[in-house]
Amino acid sequence: MYGSNIYQLNIYARINGNLGKALWRREGNQGNQWLVGRLSLRGNVQQTIGQPYQLVVENIVGKNFLGYISIDDLAVNSGPCPISSVCDFESSEQCDYINDPTNIINWKRSQAEIDSSYPSIDVTYSTSYGHFMLLKDKNTTRPVYSRLITPHYFSTNGSCLRWYMLLENAATLNIKIDAVNILNSTNLYTIHGAYGK
Repeated sequence: MYGSNIYQLNIYARINGNLGKALWRREGNQGNQWLVGRLSLRGNVQQTIGQPYQLVVENIVGKNFLGYISIDDLAVNSGPCPISSVCDFESSEQCDYINDPTNIINWKRSQAEIDSSYPSIDVTYSTSYGHFMLLKDKNTTRPVYSRLITPHYFSTNGSCLRWYMLLENAATLNIKIDAVNILNSTNLYTIHGAYGK
């Protein structure tokens, strides 16, 4: 998906001739490079058990020839998508991330289509079908600390942590590292206020 006039690449599951909503979507210039796309079909395809479906890859181009969209090595595998270092929260196991037992309010795996006050799309599929982790407190009169904890990672000389976030209503996001047998956690990142859209 490269060029100044790229619009959309969509993936649908067609059942009985009906496309329904896009299960996965990318829009605009993604750069002159190959990117990996993943889509977990389990739970995203609304179908009767045993009913056949077809995957439809749709390319919507702009009004001129200044760009292109290419796909390659399209594979449909039995079972979940291969494990990647990215946790997109599409699996109900949530990549083994857990809520801190001391949380007053827990992070919850959510979808945009469940509540109109949530983000309208997720990052993974750019649709309302995708999942994300959400912390929402109906009682805004007091500060609430809630921690989402990753699985253990081994010590490294250099790693990159990347994430997408959306903060509203003067929220604060802290990212900390807790080392085994170390009493105090190290704060790696803090942001406060409204961020994202």
